[in-house]
Amino acid sequence: KKIIEGTPIAKYFKKIYACEYIYDEQTKEAIWPAMAINYTQKTQYIFRISKGTLDVTDEEKLNMETPDQQRAIQYRNMIYIGDGLTDIPCMQLLKDKGGKSIALYSSGNKHKVLPLVEDGRINYVCLADYSVNSTLEKIVKLMIENMAILEKLKEKESRQIQIFLKESNEKSEN
Repeated sequence: KKIIEGTPIAKYFKKIYACEYIYDEQTKEAIWPAMAINYTQKTQYIFRISKGTLDVTDEEKLNMETPDQQRAIQYRNMIYIGDGLTDIPCMQLLKDKGGKSIALYSSGNKHKVLPLVEDGRINYVCLADYSVNSTLEKIVKLMIENMAILEKLKEKESRQIQIFLKESNEKSEN
């Protein structure tokens, strides 16, 4: 969590769900996990983010039925980047619900993500390279651009239909 909080983009997040560590006061080195997050909790955080239920103690709102149009963030506007076994359920969940998932592998370890590709459990796979102009960066930027365009189209579609129905109702009343 501290790593994410130390990045320039942290200010854009309403809430950060991540593992935390206890640090040695003198050396400032991580000495013990303070909070570990397993695969079940990871999927729960996906639901929390989608519903806008960021308070981890609010189980009632989390478990209430929430129609897609009332969600804080639609699944189709989520990207999950995973690099381990505990990320597979979230990657599968988002892919199934219209979001995007990217499985990362380290150099020489393509075999670890091969089953995910073969089983169709992810949208993309690439080397865990976080540098500028990497394949990962290019894919994420394209996904975000695509999501923005699709949201604009959905808004336009909704407005166009509303105008059409309003005009049709006015004509039928005359």
